[in-house]
Amino acid sequence: MHALRLRRHPNVVVILSRRYTTGEARRSARSRPSGEPALGAPTNQSPVSQTVSLARLPKTKAKNFQSLHFRNTTPGSSAKLVTDSFQLHRPTAQKPYPNSEWYTDPTHPIHTCSFKDVPKYESAFFKIRAYPFARLAPHSSNVPNPYTEEMKKERRKSQIPMSLIVPMTPYSLHKSGAIRKVVRSRLKEALRLVVVRGARGSDPCEANSAILDESDAAPEKWVMKDWTYVFKPTMALYKIPMPTIVDEIRIGLRSVKSMAEKLEARWQRTAAPATRDVTRTRVPDRRPPTKSSRGVPTVQHDYTGKGEYKSYAGMDKVYMVGPEGTGKAIIVIYDIFGFFPQTLQGADLLADAVGARVLMPDFLMGKPWPADKFPPQTKVEEAQLQLYFGTTANPLLTMPYINRVAEELKKEGATKVGVLGFCWGGKLSVKCGSQSWVDGVAAIHPAMLTASDADNIQVPLALFPSVDEPVEEYEGMVKALSDKPWSDKNAYKVYPSVSHGFAAARADLADPDGKAQFEDVYTRTAAFFKNVFES
Repeated sequence: MHALRLRRHPNVVVILSRRYTTGEARRSARSRPSGEPALGAPTNQSPVSQTVSLARLPKTKAKNFQSLHFRNTTPGSSAKLVTDSFQLHRPTAQKPYPNSEWYTDPTHPIHTCSFKDVPKYESAFFKIRAYPFARLAPHSSNVPNPYTEEMKKERRKSQIPMSLIVPMTPYSLHKSGAIRKVVRSRLKEALRLVVVRGARGSDPCEANSAILDESDAAPEKWVMKDWTYVFKPTMALYKIPMPTIVDEIRIGLRSVKSMAEKLEARWQRTAAPATRDVTRTRVPDRRPPTKSSRGVPTVQHDYTGKGEYKSYAGMDKVYMVGPEGTGKAIIVIYDIFGFFPQTLQGADLLADAVGARVLMPDFLMGKPWPADKFPPQTKVEEAQLQLYFGTTANPLLTMPYINRVAEELKKEGATKVGVLGFCWGGKLSVKCGSQSWVDGVAAIHPAMLTASDADNIQVPLALFPSVDEPVEEYEGMVKALSDKPWSDKNAYKVYPSVSHGFAAARADLADPDGKAQFEDVYTRTAAFFKNVFES
């Protein structure tokens, strides 16, 4: 397990993580003077129970909240909620609320939502679902209700309630009850660290550290009031360092809260009475819809690319679309899933909107990562994905092919060349920003970027992250480029209502909001390249 230690810092408190075996824990205990515990280490030296405890951290300076409270905070039964959350008995996701009279508040609009509208987040470490209290079932008459007014009064004012459900069974997690207890404990402590202490695991000095930043601690920032959170952990949560759990919790809570706030706003708009302006009469437009209001052709759910596949610049397969001889070209670097209809449609939209030749080479050489293996669910799949990024999808091995395509474009008369990348390709597009042949680079929901990647960029940058990306890092990139002579051409927008992959292979164009954000990001990307190419 991971014993956690504290290191003093002038402004923040840093938690260092180290893995101990049983023998190491004993040797560490023998090396200390008798009676002197390790700073930040739990009193119980059993390796199974070694997890960080907030009681051993310096007290928070916040007056209105001191801790996160989980007991007696769920005003109803969660048995059916857990079943619906992870579809334990349904092979398909239809509407999960067929009998709203089963719930504590049958009139709540949550019962009219489809399953895909439920705020959720998934990673290799856990899955999250969130529901309003109205989605809970009433307590049985023969079971005492733990959520009473007396219980609420006994809770201290400094205790912030969070309704948390962590379903774990010997079949879903591990047969050992002790291991399941440790997983539950680590999850709760990570939640406390994030919500109460503003913890984050991105200390540049220590790769395996977490920083307690109380300026980022606010319950209303991380947790929805009167909502129940259902966490389904995996065994990875038992082994990874606490700072990694903290970072995943931050991303998950932020994503779920953004989706929940959007859902509540939609319910309020639906409940508001509609007003009609009788002084104006709207004449229906009977023309066929050829363009959307966002300036790009209407996005289609089922799509076949307009371009064609050719061999180019020594590469066997390159998707090419758009007019030739315009002197403008855009190299598109797909995500690790390769050629998908959604990504091809985005390339077609750019070609039409910018009036440029768009090329999407097969940089993965016919070996894309299987979409059904992402995110990885086991440690083996995680290791396979890391190996994939080190071999087939290694950015250092891909850059020579990008340069080769750009050189061929220049030979054919292209005077303006841009690069667009998604996810893994976003890292490559930003690396292209230091090349002499490029005029502008764009990255949509990029991965593996840090603020230091902005140091070598010599051309305008468009950056469009989703809620799942480390926005702080990307804001640092934008700030670092703000004093460049071409900074007025930069573009930046965060998409808080959609998740990673919303503009490429994982785009959900059947969802109205997913489709709207897809159109919006391609409109902004097209406007960026048009602005860069016209200068």
